[in-house]
Amino acid sequence: MSQPQSGTAENRAWAPTGREQEVDCNLCGSADRCLVAEENQYNVVRCEECGLLYVSPQPTDEDLSEFYAQYFPEESGDIWGEMMRRNFDLDSEYLLRKTGARGKALDIGCGHGEFLRRFAERGWDAFGLDFSPEAAAAANEIEGVQASQGEFAAGLFEAESFDVVTAWYVLEHARAPRTFVEEAFRILKPGGMFGIRVPNMVFSKVFLAMKKIPNMDKLLFAMNIDTDNKSSHFNIIDPPAHLFGFTPKTIEKLLSDVGFGNIAIIPSQPVEVGTTGTLIAKKVLFGSTSLVSLVTGHRFNPAPAVTAYARKI
Repeated sequence: MSQPQSGTAENRAWAPTGREQEVDCNLCGSADRCLVAEENQYNVVRCEECGLLYVSPQPTDEDLSEFYAQYFPEESGDIWGEMMRRNFDLDSEYLLRKTGARGKALDIGCGHGEFLRRFAERGWDAFGLDFSPEAAAAANEIEGVQASQGEFAAGLFEAESFDVVTAWYVLEHARAPRTFVEEAFRILKPGGMFGIRVPNMVFSKVFLAMKKIPNMDKLLFAMNIDTDNKSSHFNIIDPPAHLFGFTPKTIEKLLSDVGFGNIAIIPSQPVEVGTTGTLIAKKVLFGSTSLVSLVTGHRFNPAPAVTAYARKI
């Protein structure tokens, strides 16, 4: 299923259609799972074998196509590029340092192409892919960037054709994350770098406990952050927009099982959106969780979101 372009106001209003289908764990294949929460009338479960969080039953491809058709009802400019500015700076510098002066990069879910702009300005061949035709068209306006509209699917690109492949806040949307990562591995050159960013379910476990506190939802709803759909603030995965939830442990397992090495998983910079108070709170939270990660040698990473870099070896 397609991955959405994250750059406009989100419309997450949706209800199950009755066509949903039970699925097994996409990471380890186990059918053993336990119910963790019910969100937006969908079940969020945890794999008893590997700990992956996922939605089951899941919407059909037809359901997801209909959902994403109304997910971004209005174009509102490159909000995503602004929100991710600090992350994009750090990501590009890290990946450029690890790969060399020139190469070929692909950003899946490229939005309006602001991440790729950083590579094009360094003389790289910069390619983007996005589900939104408006976003792909905007990315193509950037000198040196070639973007296409569509979903990331097997066989779309030649094997061993990229030095860098990235997917920022995309994997949690994917129908089959393992297949997604396997295809990224296939199209990377030996020694190439893969970068992903996902919400961190270690942090989200806090919300499981908070749900049991009376009237806590009123406090969370009062925090005007990230989306106008305030009900989503109280969710762990927030289906059907997200179908999977990852921890540093499950991300590392996914990457290593596919064949990646030199895996580094670090706290992600906070998304730069929200009221002044919210932005301050995000910075304080990022600083404190980053300190915990550093002190524990990154063995415990409670940041709200994590970035993973890995090399094809």
